[in-house]
Amino acid sequence: MMDRQTVVRLRTLFLLIVLSPSAWSFGQVAYVQGSNLYVADYSIRGLKNVRTVTRLWPKTRDESVHVRWAPDGRIAILHGVNSYDRRHFGMSLGTETTGLWMVSPLASQDPKWLLQGQDIAFSPDGKTVAYSTDDFAGDTWLYDLQSGSRRLAFKMATNLIWSQDGKKVALIRIRDRKSFSQSVEVHRYPGLELMRKLSEAVNPCDLQFSPNGKQIAIHYHLSRPLTGHSILDLDSGNDVPHIQPERFAPAVITDWSPDGKMTASDWRTMDPENDGSWTDCRIGISQIGGSSCLSLGLGHEAIFSPDSKCVLFQTDHRTGCSWHRNDLVIQSVKGGKVTTLARNVSAFAVWRPLMATKSNVLKP
Repeated sequence: MMDRQTVVRLRTLFLLIVLSPSAWSFGQVAYVQGSNLYVADYSIRGLKNVRTVTRLWPKTRDESVHVRWAPDGRIAILHGVNSYDRRHFGMSLGTETTGLWMVSPLASQDPKWLLQGQDIAFSPDGKTVAYSTDDFAGDTWLYDLQSGSRRLAFKMATNLIWSQDGKKVALIRIRDRKSFSQSVEVHRYPGLELMRKLSEAVNPCDLQFSPNGKQIAIHYHLSRPLTGHSILDLDSGNDVPHIQPERFAPAVITDWSPDGKMTASDWRTMDPENDGSWTDCRIGISQIGGSSCLSLGLGHEAIFSPDSKCVLFQTDHRTGCSWHRNDLVIQSVKGGKVTTLARNVSAFAVWRPLMATKSNVLKP
């Protein structure tokens, strides 16, 4: 039996662990509920310090909104999400496409209209935003957030992304406006000189640099949902091993872990009686270049926490994937309990500070 002094010490230690901000909070998450954008601290236990950043619309609307943070977390850019390809960040409304708004989480203000565009990416220093004028045959522009000026970077190119060190950009080059055959190019930045051109393929999309910038993930969008990402080594051009159980369709990668050792993916269970369809979607964690993987809870669009120990994702708790309203949940990358953070969320983003070896900007 423990003496009184030992009990007091254990209780004190327990309170220090529970009440410690570093133990409780992994970081910040932004999410959309109805017509409001919220920001909160989160951990494996739940949300804390929830605050309303801004009201997105005068009244509740059905359109989804994507949130992209600047690396320093001071501003965010909002834009619509295409219901067919949610990573293209554009929503057709008749003959129009939703544009881009800027908000500041540090000051409650109405979103400020920026321009018409989509395929948004922040430069690692947070000073420049890349966007395209069309998700299939448009041009890519660079917008200076300080001066408000813009310049044409690439004609007939989309989906520009930066490496975390800011020294490279990758993009999808369109051969012509009538062809689905496109290629992925890697350029130096800021000079934009061509470094490497990968072989042409049918409709590549969803480009993602690894945290160290030496690998790139490409989704060859031949016929969803039975296509997924391939990971290429940029020096050799060879495929990087990225395993998953055979019963799932090829994985659609949604995030690299900040330590660069894992990817989080959408794993879709194939329907053997209906070729080309799937029955549910769950989160998969795979070791890069290794032989281990783990299936987590039902859901989609997972994002790693800054310490690479947990993932946040959306789920409808039935099939894992709904294109309308989902719950925002968190789970350890080792499995275990799934904790609900917020209900009826239409979009979310996790802010991770920009560090030399950490992931940069936010995704859905």
